[in-house]
Amino acid sequence: MPQGITSTADALDAGTYEGKDGWLVSWYQKTPLKSVRITFVDRANDEYRHVMLVRPHAKDNFTTVPIHAGGIMWYGDTLWVVDTDNGIRVFDMTNIWQVDTDGDGVGKKPGGGYSAATYKYVIPQIRWYKFTSPFDFRHSFISLDRTTTPDSLLVGEYTNGSEAKPPPIRFVRYELDYTTRRLKTDSNKVAKGVWAYCVNIDNMQGAVSADGKFYISTSNGKTKDGDMYGWVPGKGAYNNREFMPRGPEDLSYDKRGGSWVYSVTEHPGYRYIWKTKASAVKFS
Repeated sequence: MPQGITSTADALDAGTYEGKDGWLVSWYQKTPLKSVRITFVDRANDEYRHVMLVRPHAKDNFTTVPIHAGGIMWYGDTLWVVDTDNGIRVFDMTNIWQVDTDGDGVGKKPGGGYSAATYKYVIPQIRWYKFTSPFDFRHSFISLDRTTTPDSLLVGEYTNGSEAKPPPIRFVRYELDYTTRRLKTDSNKVAKGVWAYCVNIDNMQGAVSADGKFYISTSNGKTKDGDMYGWVPGKGAYNNREFMPRGPEDLSYDKRGGSWVYSVTEHPGYRYIWKTKASAVKFS
């Protein structure tokens, strides 16, 4: 099921990567094999390629990454993927492996060689930022903000408001080191949030910030179009009702061509990569 979206505009400030202009979309699968795939989409011709995310678990073997992958962020030569209860996983975009396509298994094959459930390519995990705070935080989505100094990422939480005791619904921002493509850390090698806010908007599926403005997608079930909130901290959030197709998910920002906001939708029969001019979103 489609969940996260990012683009070459996130990867590099120029907006293209090695001459390509494209989107990446994450999908999670529960059966028959709990795993995540990434779809590369070439915007020039709409051609695409599915690639599996894997985690090396031995010197010469790898396995699936069994997470929801609710949000993704391409940053330089790294792909960042949220792991709901456990933080953020990072994958190596410079070391994509080609494997055999004749096996349903994932990892080393008994007779030699490697396979990935018929996928031709896999992207290996190289880093895992594990959330170690004494309180819970749901890493539901992620986005890049290059308008801050330094660059930063935003993570946020999803809840549908059905809990007997509703949890807080928060955003947290972390600073990035663009020279290493890592989170900035303290002397103990701990990355700490530099900003947080309790927004308390139910059904948030994605959020992205740019120039102090926040664009927030919310879902309204399988039959109604989604909403997009425009919010500036210190002011109320304006609900652009039914502004998005049904089932909107993660968000990404592209400053090129007057600035765009991208999303992806999840429900079967209504799965799209969607975009809008940032200027079309109303704010309070």
